[in-house]
Amino acid sequence: MTTRLRVLLLEDRPADAELMVLELKRAGFEPDWKRVDTEPEYLASLDPEPDIILSDYSMPQFDGLRALILLQDQELDIPFILVTGGFEELGIACLKQGAADYLIKDRLGRLGPAVTQALEEKKLRAAKRQAEQALRESEERYRTLFEDSRDAIIIANGEGRIIDFNYAALRMFAYDRDEMLTIDDRDLFVDPQQANRFVEQLDQHGSVRDLNAKLRTKDGAEMDCLVAASQRRSEDGASQARNSIIRSIGAQK
Repeated sequence: MTTRLRVLLLEDRPADAELMVLELKRAGFEPDWKRVDTEPEYLASLDPEPDIILSDYSMPQFDGLRALILLQDQELDIPFILVTGGFEELGIACLKQGAADYLIKDRLGRLGPAVTQALEEKKLRAAKRQAEQALRESEERYRTLFEDSRDAIIIANGEGRIIDFNYAALRMFAYDRDEMLTIDDRDLFVDPQQANRFVEQLDQHGSVRDLNAKLRTKDGAEMDCLVAASQRRSEDGASQARNSIIRSIGAQK
């Protein structure tokens, strides 16, 4: 079974281009190809995008390194393979610039595997970008929920030092942002023993649900609150962070 492949050949010698096409066919590809040898033709041929670009290094009006730089300026992720007449240092220079691979013209037997590998690497990059975009969108959704929550949300590190919080937490406990980052989440409890039991339960069970607690604001006012918390651990079991959601259920005293 052959694989259709849109190929842009940057080559000033038609016979050399035909040899590359023949080698692609031998490797199981069905090339839909176009040959160009000038910069304007090359740039015009990037839309629609080819699947791969095979480029000679030296041509009368253009060169492979310039073609690679122009491709990167367009921010297009098209695998670019240099096919040079024998100057290996030129291929290495293009690899350092970001080319997928380089081949010597009289050793085209590696062209098929090189193209296959370049296409697989492009798929991996696309999958990585997609995963990173999904993560960013998830973080943005989380941050929106975090900041818009009417309940106080506090995140502390494994030792209990507060490292993040939402606006509702600042309002509830009357600290400013810099002050909030200097205290321990246990400092919010009126009763130190209840604070210790809270941490012990998290250590033992990983979560706390509907804990009735009396908490204290910066000014010393006491509040009856309902606390739910969970603890994240590293692979070795050490506590990494604990997240608390706090709702006031009574007037300050």
